Amino acid sequence: MPKQVYKIDLFHGGLNSNSDPRDIADNELADSSDIVVSEVGKIRMLGGTAAHADPAANAATIEPGYGLFYFSHDRTGGNVHNDDYSGMHSGSNNQDGSASNPMIDDTPATFPVDALIGATITNYHSGKGGSATITDNTATNIIHSTALTGGHDWDIGNIYLITDFPVTGDDYLVLADPGSGVDLDVYSRETDTWVSGVIDYGSTVGAKLAFYSADGILRISDGNFGAGNTTKWYGYIHRRFFGDGSTGYDETFFEDGKLVSRWWTSDAAPVAIPIKGVSTGVASNVSAHATDDSGEVAVHLEMSNNVNYEDLTTGTSATQTTSTIQVEVDILASGNSITASTTLTATSVTPGFAQFCSAGDKIIIFESDEGDNNSTVFTVATVTADTASPHVITTSETLTDSADDTVQIHNLSRSGWFDPNRQGWQIGVSTLYDESKQESELSISSTVLKPEDFFRTYSGGNKGYGQHSFNILGLVFAGNAKTTGLWITDPRVSGFHIYMRRCDTDGENPQQWYLQAEIDISMGIRAIGTNVEEYNMWISADHPSDADSAICRTSQLKEPSLIHTFEDSAGYQNISKSIGFSGAGSGFKTAVVANRSAYVGNIKIKDVNGALQHYPDAILKSFVNKFDSFSSDRRIEVEISDGDEIVALETYADRLLSFKKRKMNLINISQEIEFLEDTFPHKGVSHSASVCRTDFGVAWVNTTGVFFYDGQKVNNLFEKGGLQLINQSNWETFIGAGTPMIGYIPKKRQLIVVDDITTGREGAVYIFDLVTQSWTKGSDDTIHDQIKTNFITDWNGDLVYAHTSTGTVVKWDDDAATSASMVMVTKDIDFGLPAVRKKIYKVYITYRGVATHVQVHYGVDGLAPALTFNNITSGTDGSSTGSGSNAKCIPYDAGVTDWLKAELKPSASINNISSFQLKISGDGSNAIATDFEINDISIVYRIKGVK
Repeated sequence: MPKQVYKIDLFHGGLNSNSDPRDIADNELADSSDIVVSEVGKIRMLGGTAAHADPAANAATIEPGYGLFYFSHDRTGGNVHNDDYSGMHSGSNNQDGSASNPMIDDTPATFPVDALIGATITNYHSGKGGSATITDNTATNIIHSTALTGGHDWDIGNIYLITDFPVTGDDYLVLADPGSGVDLDVYSRETDTWVSGVIDYGSTVGAKLAFYSADGILRISDGNFGAGNTTKWYGYIHRRFFGDGSTGYDETFFEDGKLVSRWWTSDAAPVAIPIKGVSTGVASNVSAHATDDSGEVAVHLEMSNNVNYEDLTTGTSATQTTSTIQVEVDILASGNSITASTTLTATSVTPGFAQFCSAGDKIIIFESDEGDNNSTVFTVATVTADTASPHVITTSETLTDSADDTVQIHNLSRSGWFDPNRQGWQIGVSTLYDESKQESELSISSTVLKPEDFFRTYSGGNKGYGQHSFNILGLVFAGNAKTTGLWITDPRVSGFHIYMRRCDTDGENPQQWYLQAEIDISMGIRAIGTNVEEYNMWISADHPSDADSAICRTSQLKEPSLIHTFEDSAGYQNISKSIGFSGAGSGFKTAVVANRSAYVGNIKIKDVNGALQHYPDAILKSFVNKFDSFSSDRRIEVEISDGDEIVALETYADRLLSFKKRKMNLINISQEIEFLEDTFPHKGVSHSASVCRTDFGVAWVNTTGVFFYDGQKVNNLFEKGGLQLINQSNWETFIGAGTPMIGYIPKKRQLIVVDDITTGREGAVYIFDLVTQSWTKGSDDTIHDQIKTNFITDWNGDLVYAHTSTGTVVKWDDDAATSASMVMVTKDIDFGLPAVRKKIYKVYITYRGVATHVQVHYGVDGLAPALTFNNITSGTDGSSTGSGSNAKCIPYDAGVTDWLKAELKPSASINNISSFQLKISGDGSNAIATDFEINDISIVYRIKGVK
């Protein structure tokens, strides 16, 4: 038979360690390590980790598999520490802030260099003022090249405030330090600076942090539920308080309101700000509930003047629209009568009582000479007709004698605010957060308003105007505009809802809460009714009885609005004691964002009674566009009490993948009501780092393999064409007792699986190419054998993690790396005729790069390759003289431009064989160069005759 050539020029089938080497596909390898096979038509050296080009090391205690997060934002300054937004100038007097005469901050300031450029600095010292744009900064100096507005400068002790960072964009890394610091450090790509302790999330060490981000706002929770840790919110606030910049509150250091524009961190849960109090009547009553740091909102009901009021002492008569009268009467206990009198005034004995009220109406009397008649609700029993004289009202309740008495009487039944069965009112205020107006639980005033509480003194005498019409005044703590005020303590607040509910006068038998007014922290207040009203802007001046409050006033309310209940507005029942993850020890273990809602799993949250409850099998869904608003009654529980718990959540294509330790539940979230679509046993994970999302599916790893959900089905990546690729025993050896971690390399569309998140394994990896559907391996120490964070993908599309106590940040670098452990073993080639004998004459390997430490071995008839070839004797044409047997038989540098065809002649005859296998590898000690590549392999052979 003539000589033939068997050519191997495709390797992208990758590793197949499960099938017999003789039965694998021609483009598959029986073994591979530290090589790349995904570039069709060649083999090159595998990449590895490299120092990240941007973030330097950042010392931190790393909790294995946790703690690293990446997000981007339109605003710069995200790594400025909270303590550095304001402070006191400690340089010299009369400094104008220029480069030659900079404003110098006091010693505690630690500004990230250049992080303040483009922001605004304002002098808030009394008698000073003015703002300027920052043009440069060091750790303690701030420079603005133009003078402060108004011609002001800086003197020692002047207070500064930094606001309004530029909208030029930045990328940020967040690294947890759950050791003694229990805080989060933030890195800015623009300034190339880490700042420690930007976010403080508590006091309990060992936190296992879960993150999610929506609309540029970061949320952080301790999945270990540390008793001293709270779920946090970190984001940028750009909001005007108490005005829109053109109109509004205009007291000292407020100019038609105040702009708050800065980064802010706080507890994530929307918590009700305590209501300081409720008052009615004269303006001076406000002073009893003046707002301050202990209660930053108050409500005052301001009675309207002369609403359906008639002074009958002047001789006029009541009409059918009259609801309040001033009249002279004789009050008699006998018969419980109120009779019109003319002894003291010009009133008529026929002032029209029948027009003012009728039997069954409820009335209230003020200013009677007998106090027992005052502030008591009476029921009208009879009213004399208009034709009778004098006009008399009798009551069902007992009156006290009082002759020639000038009184005010209110017909409460003519007020939309009065209910004879529930005569009391309570007021509750919820706090609104962020632009989405996330609504807190109610802060309920202990004051129960009774009909008499709506009486007020009016100029010209005591005139009672009752519950017929009033304005709601909202009072919010503005503070001193420098160091106190709501805009300082909680700038996330975007408004308030004012609710009222009927009840008995002792507070019993409360009814439904109804929304009466809405306060917008920028635009003011509006009453809630059938028509949508415009906001009434914040009043420019202080309240005469509360100088530290900004005030807004509704239009007149003649009757309660019964349109929007609390549950309608907030989305949850008012029986809840809190909303969201409120207080220390609450939180979630894992989270994702999908369909404008946040889904969090394995939760610890307060129930309706305020007691912390752990729901390890539950998922909570936030309200749409309200990513911090969760209620324990909105739980999604697919399975409970199954001895398992949720470890990780991920989402793709309107499906939520809920990973427990032993199974994966696939939940359909394409509709308002989520439902279980399928359950996959043995597809769970032991750690959240064992799951990653790609741009076209979700991948995860466990002790049985690597899996991928593509939006249609779950694929076992160890299988292809109905055959298993990776040997299960080999896989179990790779995993051992470790906790595997998986990441996605977007630039290569590859998955990388690391054997462990701790130091318990060797740092070996498996890599799967999603394009070629092929596997290869990386040897020990491909990934640092150190404690590692989770993987993230950064702004460059690089796969990144941090390791060791130094917080070294590294990335996966696809550029070829050296390796002494490189291995490539072909299939056991039988040339399509396993039963026929063959003779092998030579092998040609087309390669380039430095091959000094490359070994080439062959094996026959299924034996492990251990036999050698003669050395090639020319580095120019790759020829061999057939002498000098050596494993390192191609010891030449072929360069990186041209391919060298190395002629390999066996050191001993290869005759009468059934199969032939080739192994190319390193020697285990001397690294193969990065530029070594193989283009193809050709085997010259002859089929021998069949005997």
